[in-house]
Amino acid sequence: MIRLSLTVMQSLIIQIFLLSSEALYTTRSMDGVIWEQPDAFYTVDALAPGLPHLCDAMIAFFEGALDTWLRYVSLASTNQMA
Repeated sequence: MIRLSLTVMQSLIIQIFLLSSEALYTTRSMDGVIWEQPDAFYTVDALAPGLPHLCDAMIAFFEGALDTWLRYVSLASTNQMA
């Protein structure tokens, strides 16, 4: 699970395809299962052309999530969790 989440977060940072209207739930979700609320993704697709910083914001979010995940894994593996 730890390795899978790390790989998924790294690939999300790299894959700008995530924002492509051609992307499917198989590439936009961690588990490849259809979304619980697909309308949310379709709405983002419709709004994306008018949101010039969306891609940069998503990359920053996933980079931060990756940093936090790596810190968590490091602490958890050494039993330093508070």
